[in-house]
Amino acid sequence: MPAPGKGALTVAREVKTKHPLPILDVAYRSRQLSFRRTQISQWLTHEQYELQEEIAYRKKEGEVVDEEYISSRLVNLEKEAARQEKDALGMYGMLEGSDPSVAPLRRALAV
Repeated sequence: MPAPGKGALTVAREVKTKHPLPILDVAYRSRQLSFRRTQISQWLTHEQYELQEEIAYRKKEGEVVDEEYISSRLVNLEKEAARQEKDALGMYGMLEGSDPSVAPLRRALAV
């Protein structure tokens, strides 16, 4: 058992800030998550376009482009987009993380 006053309320402990944190505002998080999803979608579209350009160039140069290579690259792009989505949800969805200015209890109540 922790000594009195030391670690007894770790779920309520936070570093005080002068102004309210926007990350605790549901509307802010919703807006940020929507914006981040738009960015991820744009990134994926851009990368798919770049891959098409690469393939066209390689074919123009007379190189044989393996379909397995194309499939592999597309799968990797989708995986990266999914990873970015997961990060965005972690940041703006359920408020995962260890920001010392937000107590775990406040984080849970903000969700």
